Amino acid sequence: MWKRCSEGLSGDNCEDGEVKTYTWDDAMQRFKNVEYVGHADWRMPTIDELKTLVYCSKGRKDQESGWCNEGSARPTINQQVFPNTVADWYWSGSSFADLSVSAWYVYFSNGLSSASNRNNNYAVRLVRGGQ
Repeated sequence: MWKRCSEGLSGDNCEDGEVKTYTWDDAMQRFKNVEYVGHADWRMPTIDELKTLVYCSKGRKDQESGWCNEGSARPTINQQVFPNTVADWYWSGSSFADLSVSAWYVYFSNGLSSASNRNNNYAVRLVRGGQ
């Protein structure tokens, strides 16, 4: 189950507030077992979970990175399900094994998933269950 709004937003269509950004370490500490709508197990998604939200309206250029073909609608996410999503970077809860100062993210401007320095400030969308 996904939280409909990015952190910092609320309302039926995520129209209230503004998207907040966090360093990876701050997000990992702040968003452990968050309580929301009667559930206390909200958390950061794994990179594989976060990549499932990428929607490429013109198909994928690259399956592994998730990069969408040119001309795909932006942001590359279903706006009816996840309204007011900015075409921006979103942290996953997955660290990057090859470089301890990095973690995985998805860039919803083009669907790309890659690793970035954990000190960067990116948006967060929480999930519960699975893992």
